[in-house]
Amino acid sequence: MRSNYKKHIKQWFQMGMILALIISSAGIVVAQSASQQDTTIQTSKNDEEIARLLERARQNFAEGRFSRAQRYAEKALNLDPSNETAKTLLRNIQKAKQSEERAQEEARAAREKARAEAEAKKQAEREAREKQRAAERAAREKARAEAEAK
Repeated sequence: MRSNYKKHIKQWFQMGMILALIISSAGIVVAQSASQQDTTIQTSKNDEEIARLLERARQNFAEGRFSRAQRYAEKALNLDPSNETAKTLLRNIQKAKQSEERAQEEARAAREKARAEAEAKKQAEREAREKQRAAERAAREKARAEAEAK
């Protein structure tokens, strides 16, 4: 009877171990599933945030606010470093900023040139007036000398 009892206990122990293994495996699957759901939820939240950031970047870009657009695009790229849309937008923003800087430099150069030309024109006018006054003085002196000579 005792050997029968030990046999049953051994069978129950083995069944318990099998059951524990099954439960443990199920727990791992459940944990993995929950982890995947968390990852999916997090990815979904990241995707929504990236879309929101890229939309703000595009809007600011369209309004000519390139530095602000760049900040939003960089934030999106930080969340997803492989996001090609953010990379393309950053390249376009950089090109636009460079173009704007060139235009500003050209405008500064044009203003400086116009200022120099205006100053040169004023100087030429001053010299012409001075020449005119000198000619008038010479004419008066000549007329006075001729009047005195008579």
